[in-house]
Amino acid sequence: MPTAVRRALPVVVLNAQRPLQLRAEGLLRRLVTDRNADGASAAFRALEEAVALAADGLCADGTIAATVDAVLQAGGLARHLSETSPTATAVRFRPEDGSLSALLRAVQPAIELDEAGLLTLSSHGSTAAAVLAAAEALLLAATVEGAIVLGDDFGDGLDAASAEHVAAVLRAQAAQVWLTTRRPEVARAFAPSELVRLGRKGGIRTHHVLLQPTD
Repeated sequence: MPTAVRRALPVVVLNAQRPLQLRAEGLLRRLVTDRNADGASAAFRALEEAVALAADGLCADGTIAATVDAVLQAGGLARHLSETSPTATAVRFRPEDGSLSALLRAVQPAIELDEAGLLTLSSHGSTAAAVLAAAEALLLAATVEGAIVLGDDFGDGLDAASAEHVAAVLRAQAAQVWLTTRRPEVARAFAPSELVRLGRKGGIRTHHVLLQPTD
């Protein structure tokens, strides 16, 4: 007899991570790679090469090189590093461990929203970060067919209108949406029969569900 094959459903987990992250665990990185993996790889390598070239130029600067040489020669300690005392030409500057992953962790988003000019995302406050994180989640949910979306404390950091709007879009786009929230605006995006209210009575956890009305 033929054996039925059960296909695993794709799950999208919404969390409180920082938005617009190009590092490996960032949602933006996943979206970029899903759109064009080869193009993303080429862009990252171009960045890596450009940073290395700029850093080598910094090392070659007369003031930088002379100071590094002075450090290496101080007290004759550099001879304990190798058989021949290194000079400034042996020193290079790279992000953290020198890997592409370290470079992408160091590159953080900056955005120009008003007359204050270009500021790091953290300088714009939690609301801006929450809105962009929600936008990433919406795009991911829209691009993953049959996605089941999971989110804890959904809507925290968003204003009332944005929280309701994002919840409504997720409900419309995803195959299933499971959210926990303390925001009434999020609950308004769902039908009353789709809501589960958690509580505690006499030390016992309880839950309440409205039954679907029937004709």
